[in-house]
Amino acid sequence: MASAFFASAVDGRESDHLAAFLSTYHCEIVGRLGQIHANPNRKARYIILADTSQPEHYVQCLFIEDDARMLCEVASGFFLTKPEENRIRIVSPQGLSALERLGFSGDATKGNFQAFVSTATAADFSAVADLMLTALYRGYEKRQPPRLEIDAPLGPGGRVMREQCPPPVS
Repeated sequence: MASAFFASAVDGRESDHLAAFLSTYHCEIVGRLGQIHANPNRKARYIILADTSQPEHYVQCLFIEDDARMLCEVASGFFLTKPEENRIRIVSPQGLSALERLGFSGDATKGNFQAFVSTATAADFSAVADLMLTALYRGYEKRQPPRLEIDAPLGPGGRVMREQCPPPVS
């Protein structure tokens, strides 16, 4: 009985941490996706979210098919080694299970874990932001919300955008 209570308390704290993480970054990522989508430049139509303390932990999404979809990838460790070397696994079996529940492939034999998401309308950007943030948090089993480095050449964000976002939930 005590172990069930402890597991429930841990799950509750993790949910609280994930909610705070989503609250902190969601609005800015949605805004940056909007900037990329609105930019007529057909190159560099991507966004990458990386944990500043572990930059090999990242999620990236690229607009494809005239912006109707995005190809999203979670780093698997595949590209950290040469083909003749043993592959480095940076996602645990539990993290992989979480990624698969989010719709990512479980196969990293040829690259990263992949998912395709609709971006047919600007309303879809909110779902993409949640997917990216949740994949980073759950896929790498973060216990505390990581600080992000956001790379999006066509979606630079900026102070004005961040000021328009509601304050994070504490």
